[in-house]
Amino acid sequence: MIQKTHLRFSMLFAILTMLLSLSVFANVPLEKMLVVPTPQSDYTVTVAVNKGEGSVYSPGEKVQMAITPNRDSYIVVWDMAPNGNVHIIFPNQYDQNNFVKAGQTLRLPGTGYAFEIEPGAGVEWVQVFASTEQFAQFNSWAGQFQSDIFPTLPLAAVMSLKSDIVTKMAVKPEPAKPAAGFASAFTHFYVGMAPRTGWATFVTSPAGAAVMVDGRILSGKTPLERIALNEGVHYVRFVKEGYLPLELSFVVNANEHRYHTSDLTPSILPATLIVNPNPAQATILVNDTVVGMGRATLDGLRAGVYTVEARLEGYEAYREEVLLNSGETKQKDITLKRLMGKLTLSVDPANAKVTVGGTVYTPTNGLVEVEKAPGDYALSVEAAGYAKDERILRLIQGPNPAIAIRLTPMKAKLTVLSDPSEATVKINGFDRGKTPLILELDAGNYLLSLEKEYFTRQAENIVLRPGEEKTLTLTMRSTVGYLNVPGPEGISIYINDTFRGWAPNTLPLEEGVYVLSLKDKGKERFRQTITIVAGNTTVITY
Repeated sequence: MIQKTHLRFSMLFAILTMLLSLSVFANVPLEKMLVVPTPQSDYTVTVAVNKGEGSVYSPGEKVQMAITPNRDSYIVVWDMAPNGNVHIIFPNQYDQNNFVKAGQTLRLPGTGYAFEIEPGAGVEWVQVFASTEQFAQFNSWAGQFQSDIFPTLPLAAVMSLKSDIVTKMAVKPEPAKPAAGFASAFTHFYVGMAPRTGWATFVTSPAGAAVMVDGRILSGKTPLERIALNEGVHYVRFVKEGYLPLELSFVVNANEHRYHTSDLTPSILPATLIVNPNPAQATILVNDTVVGMGRATLDGLRAGVYTVEARLEGYEAYREEVLLNSGETKQKDITLKRLMGKLTLSVDPANAKVTVGGTVYTPTNGLVEVEKAPGDYALSVEAAGYAKDERILRLIQGPNPAIAIRLTPMKAKLTVLSDPSEATVKINGFDRGKTPLILELDAGNYLLSLEKEYFTRQAENIVLRPGEEKTLTLTMRSTVGYLNVPGPEGISIYINDTFRGWAPNTLPLEEGVYVLSLKDKGKERFRQTITIVAGNTTVITY
C-alpha cells in the first residue's frame, strides 16, 4: 500500500480484500458511520475530487481533493471502504497542521505523498469534518502518526466521534456563549469500471418528506418516482417537520427499479400541562384564554411554549412561559403572592415596642416599616415610663400615609427627705413644701434645693425619667451652736452685754467667742467668756 520511494495511499476496494471481511466493521452498515450534512446550515464545508463525484478512476491514476470551509476551521478527512474500515488520511504523518482559513481551499495530497489508485473494483467514500475548534481527539490521532502514516480508527472511535459531531451540529448555541461549530461533507467515486444505472421510487406515509440520497437533497418531496441511480449501495434520509428523520440503505442493480415505502414516526407527541394554583380558587389562563378556576389539566397539547397565568383578587397576578416537550407531562405549581399594604411608622421614644396584628417590630432610628395584606390590625406602641398607645390600623393596598406616634410620658414620683426635717423644698427656685415631701413631676432635669434656718442650703441637679420613682435624702449641716442656760428661773441673760432673754433658755448663736453675763434684778451675778461651736450645745451651770 505504501512505498518508501513515493508515498501513496490506496483508496481502492482492492486493497481492502475479502480477507478483511472478518473485520469488526464488516457488519456495520456504512450509512451508520456517515455524518450527513445539515440542510440550510450557515456553516458549510465542500469536498471535490479531481474527476468529480461518482466518476470512475482506473488503476494507477492519482486522486486529488479540494476542501473549502466557509469559516476558519480545523479539518479532518476519513477514507471509508465498503466493508467499513476507516482511515484518517488528513491530518497524517506528513501533514499535521489541519487549520484552514475561511474561504481558502485545502488541496490534498500535500508535499511528499500521493493518493494513487491500485487495481481492484468498488466504491470509495471520503468524509470531511470541519470544526471551529480543534478536535478533542486530535492529540490521540497525532500520537499514532509516527507508527501509522494514515491511522486506522476502531469502530468505537468512529461512532463516538460521529455521535459527538451529530449532537453538536443539532444543538443551537446560546448567543451569549457560542459553542464549537461543526460541518460535514462527503463524496464518492468508483474504481475500475463505470457503474450501470437503475432506478428508485420513494414513497412515505405521510407524504411530503424531503429526500436526501448519498448526502444530496433531491428536488421535490415524496412521493418521488423513478429516480435514476448508479448501481450499488445508496444511503437515503427522509426529513419532514414533526416527524423523526428516517435513514436506510439499499442496493440498486443495473436496469432494476426499486420501490421504497416508509412510515414516518411523529416526533411531536401530545403533551399534558397541569396547573395547580394556591389559593385554589384562582382563575387560570393559558395563552390568554381562561381554562377554569383552580387546578386545571390540559391534555393533547403540541410541544412548544405556553403562557400560563393565575389571577385572584387581592393577589398579585402570576404570569410565566412554560416549555412543553413532545410527550411530556408537566405540572406547574403556582403560589400567588398577596397584594400588600405598606406603611412607615415613626415612634417617639425611638426604642418603643411596636406591635401590629400580633407581630412585634423593633424600630430602627424610631422608624418601623410595616408590610401586610390589606385589612384592619390592632396597633400598640409602648415604652417604659410612657402611657401606652393603642388603636386600630387600617392598611390599604399599596403605599399608605405615614403615621407618627408620640407617647405621653408618665409623671415621675419624687420623695424628698431631709435631716433635720421641716426643710423648705424648692424646685427650680419655687417653693413646693417642707420635708418630708412627695411630688409628681414631669420627666426632665430639675434643680432641687433645701433651705432651713440655721442650716446650710443644699442644692442638687436631678434627672427624672418618665414614670420613675426616686427618693432623695439630704443631710443638712447646721450653721449655729447653742447656749443652754437652765436656770435659775427669771435670771436675765446678756450676750456681749446685749439682753437675750431669761433663763431657763437655749439660744442659737453663730459659731464664735462670746461674753456671757447673767443678772438678777439688774445686778450681775455671773460673767464668763464662752466659745460656741456650730452644731454643739454649750450648757452653763450657775
